[in-house]
Amino acid sequence: GLSEMARFIKDALEKTGKIRVTLRPLSQQELIDVLRSGTSQMYLLGWKSEFGDAIDFYKTIVHTKEGNLGEFNAGGYSNSEVDTLIHASDQMFDEFKRVKALQQIMRNILEETPFGIPLVETQVLYAFHSEVNFVPRIDGYIFLNELTR
Repeated sequence: GLSEMARFIKDALEKTGKIRVTLRPLSQQELIDVLRSGTSQMYLLGWKSEFGDAIDFYKTIVHTKEGNLGEFNAGGYSNSEVDTLIHASDQMFDEFKRVKALQQIMRNILEETPFGIPLVETQVLYAFHSEVNFVPRIDGYIFLNELTR
């Protein structure tokens, strides 16, 4: 789980000889409090998009803290161009244009003005009996009424 991943990352960072890491597991509420306060120098956070694209991550984590936006932007990242792209893409209904805008935000926060360092991407694995027809949902949920024979 996350504790094994945290230990692996800690060991890898400490092997550089430049970074010392102290693991401090937190409850969900403690983590939320730390993220909102912006007092952590580094944190491990997993994010699952339930909307089918990255807009919820951008609005909650990447956007400059502003009202309900950037609620968990614990690093104080602020980029007016990215904020403008987030607002624009959130209002786009043309799928092709929206994907292009979301990709531009990702290029910006990974290459031009880095937001952070993505360390891992997990895969969700499913196993079902051969007689069950199942198509994974983009949000990861499994509804029994959607399973057919």
